[in-house]
Amino acid sequence: MSINETREIAMRKGTGLLALMAVGGALALPGAASAETQMDAMQRQIEELQRQLLDLKAKQAQTEQRQVETEKRQETALTEDDLKGTMPGSIRIPGTNTSLKIGGYVKLDGIYDLGPSMGGTVTADSMPLDGDRRREGAFGYNVRQTRLNVTTETPFEDIKVRSVLEFDFYGGGGNEANVNSATPRLRHAYVTAGPFLVGQTWSTAYDLAAAGEKLDFGGLPGEQAVRQPQVRYTSVSGPDTFAIALENPESDFIGNVPANNSVTAAAGSASGIADPNFDQVPDLVIRYAHKFDWGHLAVLGIGRQITAETVTADESVFGYGLGLSGTVKFFEKDVFGFQVLGGEGINRYLNLAYRQSASFDGSSLEALTSWGGNVSVKHYWADTMRSTLIFAYQRIDNNDVVPLTANKELMTFHANFIATVVPSLDVGLEYIHAHRETEAGAEGSADRLQASVIYNF
Repeated sequence: MSINETREIAMRKGTGLLALMAVGGALALPGAASAETQMDAMQRQIEELQRQLLDLKAKQAQTEQRQVETEKRQETALTEDDLKGTMPGSIRIPGTNTSLKIGGYVKLDGIYDLGPSMGGTVTADSMPLDGDRRREGAFGYNVRQTRLNVTTETPFEDIKVRSVLEFDFYGGGGNEANVNSATPRLRHAYVTAGPFLVGQTWSTAYDLAAAGEKLDFGGLPGEQAVRQPQVRYTSVSGPDTFAIALENPESDFIGNVPANNSVTAAAGSASGIADPNFDQVPDLVIRYAHKFDWGHLAVLGIGRQITAETVTADESVFGYGLGLSGTVKFFEKDVFGFQVLGGEGINRYLNLAYRQSASFDGSSLEALTSWGGNVSVKHYWADTMRSTLIFAYQRIDNNDVVPLTANKELMTFHANFIATVVPSLDVGLEYIHAHRETEAGAEGSADRLQASVIYNF
């Protein structure tokens, strides 16, 4: 029964009750009472009944208002439920089955070099050598590691299609005199559908779970931290994961060519080749991982072709590498991680030795042997306080074609303390030591302190 029907019945009952009580009151008056006294009594009874009827109407109005508010709350609750996405922290785009999630973090780095300046990030491969003209004690702030990512997910029958787009701000910077601008740089842009991935993301060779946490944004020597376009297939069966990918190639070599790695034909020649790098087939990367109660282990293999083509030469060499990585958990939350990779013609996958996968003397190409890796230990002092120690090393066995100025060994050490002061807000301090040695035996070392504030959203 509706509220209006209830109110109408109550009013009819109230009116009948009014008449009944008025008549009853009149009959109950003593016969000796005057007509005026009877009328006064009836008037008082009518007024009392009217007051009661008004009270009843007021209560009915309150009941109706409460029901309306309850219906509104129910409608609001249904709307919020409809907008809840399939991913944690996501919302559903109205009128679609697609969930949308926006995330990232804002990061401020304060950097002080205890010795030679190393720039915005620690780059052990290009740091000053002993005896070089250099400035010491440099200080600066930057927010360029700040990043923004957008993730979508749409279910289609038995699979979910997910897309990821992420940028940071290391694409280029403005002057520090007034605006301190920074250009967005694409990091990730890929789509996954079931076991398939297409687009740009971390190389299949990179074991992100085994990487140690650090505040410095520069890459570690010997780390497979390569992001590139690829097509990947991944199969997961219980604790086992197998992945195979065809990834973007890049023929990188060093030797008797100009610094920009280009060879120009003689003036007037119609057959000049501006750049001897020539990519013909994608890199092949295969990775297998197994999870244990105490951590995980992974093995990987890399196969690639490096090609140099000039006016007078067309040379190719095969590069290959084998790697091992993993984690070991201990003391409840603490983690030991490691990554190692070695082979021939694979320096591009060792992070800080780009252009040293092979040597080229203008007529022949030879793959260079190299290896590298890193180990890390992460310890929790408390649920909101943690520290990580990282040691990273890389070595390249150069031949006589490689210039004496090329790097032979690279090393970095990181030690930090990070505290979560409130949920989503981290502050930390990190000490960094870097060292490099060239083929000629020249060496250089540098030290840095970095403080960071990170707000995740």
